[in-house]
Amino acid sequence: MLDENKHIFIAGQTRSGKTFLAIKLMKEYQGGVIFINSQDEKVGGDFIRASMNTPVQDIIEMLHQDKKINYIVSDDIETANKEVDYLIYELTGRFKKKIIFCIDEIADYAPLNKNKSKTLTLARRGLGKNVQAIFICQTPADVSKTITKQCDIHVFFVFNFYDDAYFNRFKIDSELIKNTLQKSSKYSFIVMKSNGLRLYHPITP
Repeated sequence: MLDENKHIFIAGQTRSGKTFLAIKLMKEYQGGVIFINSQDEKVGGDFIRASMNTPVQDIIEMLHQDKKINYIVSDDIETANKEVDYLIYELTGRFKKKIIFCIDEIADYAPLNKNKSKTLTLARRGLGKNVQAIFICQTPADVSKTITKQCDIHVFFVFNFYDDAYFNRFKIDSELIKNTLQKSSKYSFIVMKSNGLRLYHPITP
């Protein structure tokens, strides 16, 4: 999916496999990655742990060296938002080779009614400045429409409930997705692109 150079939106309930898939994609990417780890998820591999105490110049240098960064945000959501905005501002437009900027729990940073956020700028302009985004979310209807509409690849895992407002934005038959996933193996997921839906099953933790 990363080879297509399009923003990716991954949605699904807790422990459905969405973050595991995102981490798998980041590990496979042969370039710089920064993962905004909002819930201190275990990432393993060669990820280098960072936080607000890590100088941004160190982060930039690591990304230039194709390193993968596990950035742990502050517990306070307002502080976390400032951290993410600052990182997007500092990292966008600095790299000749594409980097991956992955944000877990995107609804915390770009909620539905928020009109000003660096995450929205990332969604609109990131690809033109060599920054490809992966946005991860449990409740897609709570996410800014700018985020969801700027993503050309949408990945659906099993939901506790289905956000009709989100699916209606894309004129998707949510019952089709729901029924398909319920009949499939655990950790199965559906990828939606402009050419339609495709079921993948399963991914194995």
